[in-house]
Amino acid sequence: MRTNPKEIVRLLQEGHTGKEVSEELGVSIRTVWNWKKRAISPHTLKLSRHQAKRKSTKPLSTPRFEALSRAQKEKIKELRIESAWGAERIGEVLGLEVNPSTIHRFLLKEGLADGRTYRRPWYQDTTHKGLHNVHEPGTIQMDVKYVTPQLSGLVHTTYLYAGIDIFSRYKVGWIYEPLDSHTAGEALEYFLHAFPFQISFVQTDNGLEFQAGFQKTLDLFALPHHFIHKSSPNENAVVERAFRTDEEEFFTHRLPRSGRPKDLPELNAKYQDWLTVYNTARPHYGLQFRTPIQALSI
Repeated sequence: MRTNPKEIVRLLQEGHTGKEVSEELGVSIRTVWNWKKRAISPHTLKLSRHQAKRKSTKPLSTPRFEALSRAQKEKIKELRIESAWGAERIGEVLGLEVNPSTIHRFLLKEGLADGRTYRRPWYQDTTHKGLHNVHEPGTIQMDVKYVTPQLSGLVHTTYLYAGIDIFSRYKVGWIYEPLDSHTAGEALEYFLHAFPFQISFVQTDNGLEFQAGFQKTLDLFALPHHFIHKSSPNENAVVERAFRTDEEEFFTHRLPRSGRPKDLPELNAKYQDWLTVYNTARPHYGLQFRTPIQALSI
């Protein structure tokens, strides 16, 4: 229960200090000073308990929502089910003189809308995986990072294919020159042997590198594959955050200090050394400052 501001003013009027009032009532010192300032009467310039009043948060006016007749509701439902159109389009076609938000609220109430602006493909029966529903090793997020010459020191852009286990944050990666689905499949086959546990689920974005050629490797090892929403990298947040760490701690910090690599094999050798540090020595905030290898040993 919130402290009555008049009680704060009363104690101040009795000569108590702000610190004493704060300790007595269990409120912050800033709260005491705020109410002291608001309680000063503009006429007497003294503290007045009548001035210590909270302002009402009740809206000054209640918005009026247009009512839909029973016939209009039936037409809206029929058109929505038939066409999957949005509220504004439905209102225009039916000639309804109501705010589109009224139609949308009706559709929400009827279970014909969910507030999202996109849906998953009908033919994808897998479930999105993230920190909230992964409780054991084996579920990996996979992605590709463009490694420009400014990052690598090489004369051309290369591509870092990486997979990271959602549960332990254990990461495996390799830098290749091509960017295509066959190379992604080759990287996945390498990951299957490089991870210290069996991969059971692969989640990627919708890039062309994760299409036909990549699917062949998935089918070969009978691995389920889940696509995240288009243009939604936050759904693959674990691997995206790992790429940021690569850029900040490897490409920007460690690599320049170890010397510019002369070719791709040398760059990969340096990156593998970094992965050893990442997996066995670097404390991870998301793991309560444990390392991925320590998370796997629980």
